[in-house]
Amino acid sequence: MLQHENQDHILVKVQGEQHCILRIHQEITYEQFRTELELTFPEENLAVFYKEEGDLPLRISRQNSIEYVLKNKPEGDIVLEAEVTGDRQLSVKTDKHFLQRNKLTLTCRIPEINSSIEELRHWEILNEAEYEKLISVNLLKEQVRETLNFVIKKGNDAMDILHSLLQKHQPHLLKEIESKELPHSSCDPGHS
Repeated sequence: MLQHENQDHILVKVQGEQHCILRIHQEITYEQFRTELELTFPEENLAVFYKEEGDLPLRISRQNSIEYVLKNKPEGDIVLEAEVTGDRQLSVKTDKHFLQRNKLTLTCRIPEINSSIEELRHWEILNEAEYEKLISVNLLKEQVRETLNFVIKKGNDAMDILHSLLQKHQPHLLKEIESKELPHSSCDPGHS
């Protein structure tokens, strides 16, 4: 089992191997868990279950299932079990939001994000601390990446607003990405 200095983690056991997904803290959301799971297993679609001795497995599929596991967890790490349910590429369009599917492409290709950051603050998607952090970042790719990270963690409504803002501020780029839907693209050094 993975050991971390007096910190508990959520581990997922896939095909007999345990993988650390994230550190347990008070504010874990299902979206955050799912995002970390997808970063750890980018090519696989997983059904994740919490199994307590003598009980039927609980499928981890919504916020209330994460809350239940955290509330009823024993001391130490939480070990969840996962089954591979298919190839992620086949289910990308139904499982993930546009921003999640195209995060790398957007990070590499968006030529300007400040106007969207300003509007995210106006719509109260970003709080003051997040806003200050983003406007102080000097590298564009890092600024875009952090903006996407903040918004993705806030869920579908926030992602829909940023998607709309990007369509407004970067219409040609968004149309190109939407037409190609490149879930596993790489950074092209020619775009910054």
